[in-house]
Amino acid sequence: MSLVYPYLYGTNIEGAGLGSVATLTNGSRVVTGLGGAWESALEWGDDISAGGAFAIIQEVVSDTELLLATEWAGPSQVNGPYVVRRGIANADPRNYGRKVAEYLATLRGLPENMRGLYPYPAWDAATTYPKDAVVSHAAALWLALRANTGVEPSEAAAADWAEWLEATPGPQGAPGVDGLDGWSPELAVIADGARRVFQVVDWEGGEGNKPPAGLYVGAGGLVADIAQAIDVRGAPGQDGTGTGDVVGPDGGVAAGEMAVFGSGTGKLIAAPAGGATARNNLYVVAGVGSNATFRLRDEAGTNRGTLYWDRNLGQVWLILHDATGAIQNSLRLTPAGATVGNNAIWHAGNLIFGTGPNQAVQLDASGRLPAVDGSRLTNLPGSGALTKSFVSAPQTWANNGSVNVNHGLGEEPKLVQVFLECVTAQLGWSAGDRFMLASYGNSVPGEGHFGIIARAGATTVTVRIATSGIRIINNSDGSASGVITPGNWRLIVKAFA
Repeated sequence: MSLVYPYLYGTNIEGAGLGSVATLTNGSRVVTGLGGAWESALEWGDDISAGGAFAIIQEVVSDTELLLATEWAGPSQVNGPYVVRRGIANADPRNYGRKVAEYLATLRGLPENMRGLYPYPAWDAATTYPKDAVVSHAAALWLALRANTGVEPSEAAAADWAEWLEATPGPQGAPGVDGLDGWSPELAVIADGARRVFQVVDWEGGEGNKPPAGLYVGAGGLVADIAQAIDVRGAPGQDGTGTGDVVGPDGGVAAGEMAVFGSGTGKLIAAPAGGATARNNLYVVAGVGSNATFRLRDEAGTNRGTLYWDRNLGQVWLILHDATGAIQNSLRLTPAGATVGNNAIWHAGNLIFGTGPNQAVQLDASGRLPAVDGSRLTNLPGSGALTKSFVSAPQTWANNGSVNVNHGLGEEPKLVQVFLECVTAQLGWSAGDRFMLASYGNSVPGEGHFGIIARAGATTVTVRIATSGIRIINNSDGSASGVITPGNWRLIVKAFA
C-alpha cells in the first residue's frame, strides 16, 4: 500500500490507511497503531499530525510502531485518527529518480545468478497484474507483457509473461554469528472454573531481555486473557465396565444421612435404621474459620437438640428445642462458669456460698434467707417498684402563675420531678442545659418571695410559681444567685407510678 496523491496516508484516506488508528503520548517519541501498513507505505522524514500538532518520523519500526525525531508535543490520544504527509525530500521527483537509479545499480552489482533473489511479490492466481508487473515464480522473475489474471508464468504463457531473470543458487556464504540462547518457559497449571490452563510464570535459560511472564498458552501462542487459553484437562473418559463388590441399600435413604456397615464383611452398606455405633470416638470437625455443630432431630426432621461450639466466644452450648425448633432451655459452658438459660449454676473454684457477686445464697436451719442488702432485691411483690412513667413537653411559665399537665398514668404518681431547661443563655447557663428543681420557698427582703411547689393528683400535676419567680445559682462561679427570666427557661415535668 502506498500514499495517495497528494502524498497522504491515514485514518480517513481512501486507499491509503483508511480505518487505521494511532496512539500518541505527550512527551513520548514512540507511536503505536492498528490497521495500517506503515512499514511499506511510510518513510523517515514524513510528517505525522493529530489533534492539531505534528512531528517528523525518524524511523518506521514496523507496521504498528513509529519512532519520532522529537517528543510528541501534542495532546495524548489512544487509537485515534491521524494523517501522514510525505516529507518534502521524499516527495521530490528527483528523489524517486535517485531511488530508481540506486535500485538499478544494486541489481547490476549482483552476480548474474543472484539477481533473481532481489525481492519481488510471489505470483498469485487471484491477483490481476497490469502490464510491466514483475513477480517471482518457479525460482525466476517474470515480466507481464499484458494485463492478465490467473495466467501462471511459464514458457507456455509467452503471450502474457516473459522470463526476466532466472534465480539459480549461488555459492554458500560464510557461517553467521551465533545468536542469543532462547528462553524456555516455566509453566504452571491454573484453574479456570472446570478448565485447567497453562500460565507462563517465568522464563529460564535464555540470554538478553527476558520475555514477559503471566501470559497464558492459547491456541495460536501466548494470550493475556485466561478465557482464550486452551484447556489442557481434556474431555472426561468413558466409564469403565468393571463392577465393585460393595453393595448399598436399594432406597429408603435421604441426602446427608450417615451410612453404616450392614455386615461384618465391610462390603454391605445399610441405612442407619437402628442407629449407628462409633466404636472409638465420634468427631464433629469445624470447617476453617467456622463453628462445630451436632444436631439431634426427630423423625420429622425438626431440630430438637443442639451441641454447639462457638469458635469466637470459646463456649460450648447444649440447647433444647421444642416441636417447632424454638429454643426452650440451654446449658452454656464458659471458662469462667456454667449457665442454665440466663442463670449461673456454677462458678470457677467450685460453688461459693455468700451474699456477694457470683455467690449462692444458702438458707439457714430455719429455712430463712441470710441478711442481705435490700437494694439487691428487685421485682419483689409489693416492693413498690415504679413501672409507669410520664415526661411532659417543655412548658412556658410566668411568675405568680401555675403550670398544669395531664400525666395519663391512671393513678396518682408516687414520684414527681420538675426540671428547668435553658432556652436563652442566662446566669452562666447555656441553651440546652437542664437540671432538676426541688420544691422550695424563701423570701428575700426588699426583693420578694421566690420558689416553686409541685402537687400531684390522679390525673394532673400542678407546679405553682412564687409571686417574684424563681432564683437559681449562677453557673459561672456558684457564688451568687439571681432571678431568672421566665422567657429564657422552660419547665419539664416527670411523673412515675
